[in-house]
Amino acid sequence: MGREFNRREPDVPGAPHLRHIRQSVALAAFTDGTGASGTFVLTNGTIPVGAVVTACFLEALVGFSGGTAVITVGDGSDSDRYMTGTPDVASTLATGLDLGVPSGAKYHAAAKSVTITIAETTDFGTIVAGSLRIVVEYLEP
Repeated sequence: MGREFNRREPDVPGAPHLRHIRQSVALAAFTDGTGASGTFVLTNGTIPVGAVVTACFLEALVGFSGGTAVITVGDGSDSDRYMTGTPDVASTLATGLDLGVPSGAKYHAAAKSVTITIAETTDFGTIVAGSLRIVVEYLEP
């Protein structure tokens, strides 16, 4: 008798639940810091107290064109808390982009908002188009 894989386990009281914040963001939503970067704070939710972030990725990406563009995703204090590196987001990737493992503290002692930063080498204002759909996954106690 073989083992059953990919079956849904029943909810267990006290067990963590996999949750996510998912949001589409267009270039126009970013605040231009009048320097090399623009930022956007996700409005579809926050990471709650006691949660542990497990992954951060883009489901869809329309390249941020007009310059060199890289992304970081953090909590406003730690600019790259939810990912690793500075992946290029200047090119369109219909299949999305894995942003790597969280690089900061995964456990949340306080609720946090998710902040996306798109940076260009010299001036964020040179970026003329782009959009993304981001997902931040976390285990909620």
